[in-house]
Amino acid sequence: QMYETQQQVINEIWHQQQTHAMRENTLWDPLWGEIILAEGGRKRACQHFTFACCPCAMMGCGGQARRFWQKFLLSWSFGLGLLQVIMMVVAVALYGGHDAVERNPMIGPHYHVLDKLGAKNAARIRWNWEWWRILSPMLLHAGWLHLVGNLSVQLRTGAMLEAAWGGASWLCVYVTSGAFGALAGCLMSPQHLGVGSSGALCGLLGAWASFILITWNQTSPVDIKLRNAQSFSVVLSMLVIIGLSFLPLMDFAAHVGGLLMGAAVAMAIFASRLQSLLWSRVTRVAGIALLLVLWSFALAW
Repeated sequence: QMYETQQQVINEIWHQQQTHAMRENTLWDPLWGEIILAEGGRKRACQHFTFACCPCAMMGCGGQARRFWQKFLLSWSFGLGLLQVIMMVVAVALYGGHDAVERNPMIGPHYHVLDKLGAKNAARIRWNWEWWRILSPMLLHAGWLHLVGNLSVQLRTGAMLEAAWGGASWLCVYVTSGAFGALAGCLMSPQHLGVGSSGALCGLLGAWASFILITWNQTSPVDIKLRNAQSFSVVLSMLVIIGLSFLPLMDFAAHVGGLLMGAAVAMAIFASRLQSLLWSRVTRVAGIALLLVLWSFALAW
């Protein structure tokens, strides 16, 4: 019996060593799956950086990769991104081309064109009851630079989170955060037009932070480094967004509003992942309460 116990311990240690060795030679992503490097190889910095920024560049297009490409091309992240590109082409091609760089440094159409297509306009929302304008700005961007910047986040981080959460949960966070971000922008900067999916993307970031905290104790020992790296990425991204929000043409209120709304929606949606029934209920109630407070305050204001 003692021999069997010792053998079980030896087998467990061997299994942990094999798992660790596989992790050392494996790059993994929720959407794109994993890449196993050559035997004895290590994750070089350039490989890790390339896979983190653009895993599709390392996956290829044949064999097993086709399934991952299909999943990506059928995702909400890609579909909305394609629609955003189409709206930019329409704004530029059908309404007089690009505006002067002095007026629009983002290399895009005139602001009157964006207003005509559905930009956030507090006066039109309030007095003309054009409430659809809290949703339409997510599909519009000030220019190509603005669009490329947001798409780089949406098609990488956004698609990864959609694969991890599911399309319905992801879309709920994205749309709700984007709408509230536009409304927050109306409250804090009613004199300015607003476009872009930044509020929705900040909402995904806030939801990611909530998701990490909710699933914190469910991380396996071999994934602790990955979880800590994700936590660092979220905090760093928040600091960068807050810093960039004070630059010209950036909407600080939309960013912060989207961030808070995303965190609240995630608390309500992902509370069931908590192992404690009590904390699950408390988290869901707190998330719903924060949702109601934010929307009630914004609408009452």
